[in-house]
Amino acid sequence: MVTRLRVGTSDVTITAVFEVIASQTYTLTIAINVADGGSVSNGTDYYANGEQVGEYSAGTALTFVAEPGNDYDFAGWTVSETTSTVNPADKTTTTFTMGTANVTLTANFTPKHVHTFGTPTYSWDGYNCTATRVCQENDGYTETETVTATLTSTVEPTCEADGKNTYTATFENPAFGTRQKEESIPALGHDWQRPVYTWSNDHMTCTATQECGNDADHTITEVATATVTKEGGVDVYTATFTNPVFETQTYRNTPSLDITISEFGFLSLYADKAYIVPKGLTAYIYTGMNGKNLVREDIDVIPAYTGVFFSGTPNKTYTLYETETQTTYPTNMLHGYLIDTKVDNPNVHYILSKNVVNGKPGLLWPLGTDKGVGEFTTRGGKAYLEIPVALGVAPRYYTMRGEACDEVTAVDETQVNGDGKYYDILGREVREPQPQQIYIHNGQKILYGE
Repeated sequence: MVTRLRVGTSDVTITAVFEVIASQTYTLTIAINVADGGSVSNGTDYYANGEQVGEYSAGTALTFVAEPGNDYDFAGWTVSETTSTVNPADKTTTTFTMGTANVTLTANFTPKHVHTFGTPTYSWDGYNCTATRVCQENDGYTETETVTATLTSTVEPTCEADGKNTYTATFENPAFGTRQKEESIPALGHDWQRPVYTWSNDHMTCTATQECGNDADHTITEVATATVTKEGGVDVYTATFTNPVFETQTYRNTPSLDITISEFGFLSLYADKAYIVPKGLTAYIYTGMNGKNLVREDIDVIPAYTGVFFSGTPNKTYTLYETETQTTYPTNMLHGYLIDTKVDNPNVHYILSKNVVNGKPGLLWPLGTDKGVGEFTTRGGKAYLEIPVALGVAPRYYTMRGEACDEVTAVDETQVNGDGKYYDILGREVREPQPQQIYIHNGQKILYGE
């Protein structure tokens, strides 16, 4: 730059000379406080400890990334000159801004804390299991995990021994592993059934057997030798047992009637003789009403000309022995005839039959009647139920326990007697059917032929 200046009467020329001065820069050095604590990079290039990154003017912004080693944690950035800044100082990735002096940017790493845990403890809440372990160096640090156990094994209970369910809790944390819980199942106990008594062919011995309903291998058996006495000229065999669970048994050499219980466990009978009900067979009648339900009464002696129902072991044959005992049941609602007979009165009638809806036996309206009222034919030797119309009850059917039910829509008129055997009209089994004779076979009356 040239400037003219007048001094007195003369002009003086003044020339200004300028010197070009280079821009001021400062050195940036990267440091790592622990040699193997970790590394520092700009996202691409890595820097060694003490390596100069370069020279930068004030205000230059640079990005750096700290990466801790496997056994270290990042502890923050520090700068050696307060004119430079690092933001944020506690994050592994930071923006560094150059100040007005040489500066060292240090990445700080600290060794990871290695927890020394005590033995895990376990607590159960139902089928939930919680595992807990505490660092012995710092009680404030705790690891915990809760899982729901699964049923992994079962030992079934027996009559005399408890069973056991085993539940296993499996944890994700390998330090907790698995834990098991055992739950006891109480023993079943013996379910002793009614004793069964079997006479030898000569009736000189009687075998009593009682089975456990929970385990057929659990049985009590005793054989008693009978004593023989005479009563009215008839041999009477008496077997007395030492085990108090068995009752004294008596066999009389008198006329008898063999009956075979149906496959459903029931049978009806109407006979012209009185019979004693043997052990193991239940005989009962219906004597009245309780609301819409029937009132049942078990009987030990079946009078002559009395309708009766039996329940026993399906397909088993029982022997009924005649007796002179005279007993009457004037309120018995079961009736019958010795031969096939038409019944036609205003009362409501039910026969022992098979419910085609559920396949179970029950007392149902005879086919051809209007809700049990009207003419039907009752089979000879079989009992049927008659309820006076004045009582005003007519459920669709009764269970064998006498419970009234209303959901049945159809019945099978074939009574429960389809065991393939032949019976006379009194329900007695015929082992050698004779031609041109009438028998009951599979629930139907037939004329037997060659």
